[in-house]
Amino acid sequence: MKIQKAYKIKILGDRVPEIADSFDKLITKYKLSEKFMKSVKNAGYVRPSPVQMQGIPILFEKRDCIMLAETGSGKSLAFIAPLIHMHKKGDGLKAVIVAPTRELAI
Repeated sequence: MKIQKAYKIKILGDRVPEIADSFDKLITKYKLSEKFMKSVKNAGYVRPSPVQMQGIPILFEKRDCIMLAETGSGKSLAFIAPLIHMHKKGDGLKAVIVAPTRELAI
């Protein structure tokens, strides 16, 4: 709860998964592939953004999630990381991908 307070992360719901404040925690707990993490690091990410710290664990737990954060905060990666990894496992994951906001589409 201390990390959520420091980053002003607000959560509603019960049984909220533990926050992951490092990519190492995400790799260990959710088995993110080395190839994927290499791409993430090559893109310049050093550690997860606040929306990724909380959002990625929620989505890996197959929980409903609505994320509200500024453009450039890392929401796309928060949605895509679980989607890619669970799809590869063939566990019947379904997703709706909505067109990005105007700022990202231009």
